[in-house]
Amino acid sequence: MGIDGDRSAADLLSVMNLESLEEDDLTMVGKNGDITYYAITKPDVYGDFADRIPPEYAEEYRRLQASLVDVLKNAEYFAPRSGSADLLGTVLRFETTDLDGNVVKSEELFAAHAVTMVNIWATWCGPCKAEMPELGELARRLEAEGKDAAIVGICNDADEEPDTCREILAERGVDYLNLLPFVDMEEKLYLTTLPTTLFVNRDGLIILAPIEGVPEDLSRYGQLIDAFVGAGTPAAGSSAPSPVAANDAGVYRVIVTDSNGDPVKGATIQFCDDTACLMGKTDSDGIASFPDAAEGHPYTVHVLKVPEGYEKNEEEFNALDTFCDVSVVLQKQN
Repeated sequence: MGIDGDRSAADLLSVMNLESLEEDDLTMVGKNGDITYYAITKPDVYGDFADRIPPEYAEEYRRLQASLVDVLKNAEYFAPRSGSADLLGTVLRFETTDLDGNVVKSEELFAAHAVTMVNIWATWCGPCKAEMPELGELARRLEAEGKDAAIVGICNDADEEPDTCREILAERGVDYLNLLPFVDMEEKLYLTTLPTTLFVNRDGLIILAPIEGVPEDLSRYGQLIDAFVGAGTPAAGSSAPSPVAANDAGVYRVIVTDSNGDPVKGATIQFCDDTACLMGKTDSDGIASFPDAAEGHPYTVHVLKVPEGYEKNEEEFNALDTFCDVSVVLQKQN
């Protein structure tokens, strides 16, 4: 595991919420710039697995485990980059069909609701199918409560297995719209994990970094939708992303992009509660993180200084009382 900002093993344990481990259970194995990488070396972390090793392999396993840290110390380390995370603040556009062959255009699909949750799955994906009954219930709740939100599924192999897609949806009580994959979907969305879930506003703007895999608590989906709708997602015609969105990162982040969705480096951010202000600067991904900001405080966000070539943004943004991403769009000067 790696952590940036030249932070310590204790910071990593805090951010990752690894309460069962202590600093001594981590060993530093490498660095890249201000990112420090650690290996978990607490023996009983691997205890259950080790107990299942057949006796004839036990000694080989023990030697391999003992050499792990030395191997990792001789590895080459790089700054991580998640293509899917770069989707935040970009516009999702496509044309495809539903399972009955009806043409679906993303502009029309997303314009119908303040927030659309797009769940990408496949017929062979067990975790995808396991979360479906609850997604079906959530879709029906949204409709019953009159929420300005909807769920749309995209079956990644529907073009090859349309009948299987229909059977799976029917068996699991899913009656919301499901689509065939659009052209180059896997490349455009950097799909490496299924399910992958996106949250999109009326203009097709992706307002939260994709959720890859199934959340530990499936109620997370509904909580996010409620937060987005309650925070007032932009109406059609607005170029700005939803200003605030809960995240799973365990830290407050301010994400600054230009009107094309490209990250803006070097913006100075002021992150204040009623007692003090924290200062940060956006990195090459357009992100300023505030690890010292605790949950439960009424934080406000201002862009104190913009990089050369951008117009000043004087808006004030209010963060949620839980860890969240605050998105800011800067306009380029003419």
